[in-house]
Amino acid sequence: MSRSGEVTAARSATCRVAPTAATTLTMAALIGASGLASPLALLVAGAAMLCCAVAYHRLNAWQASAAAPVKWVARGLSPIIGFAVGILVLMTALTSNIGNITLIGSGYPGRPRFYRGAA
Repeated sequence: MSRSGEVTAARSATCRVAPTAATTLTMAALIGASGLASPLALLVAGAAMLCCAVAYHRLNAWQASAAAPVKWVARGLSPIIGFAVGILVLMTALTSNIGNITLIGSGYPGRPRFYRGAA
């Protein structure tokens, strides 16, 4: 396998793992917060996500772009509001990443719990 083939395979594997990792990271928090209402919460969130996916599909059929939400709002409302949407998208990406990192690291304050060494 060539070097470019290895890079492509690694990217492909990462793309397949990312949704599973995101679901795994948030599922425990969801179950801990909502208990027996978890299935209902997943169905409600899934329905909302399906509506968003259909909207993105329809809007991308109209005008596809890497900065799609910004362009759609800028063209439909105003460029200033489109810029604000771009800032909100950036802030959402940053805070969600920080949230996932915090969720992963919350089980390890200081030393890992399985560490049994001398203090």
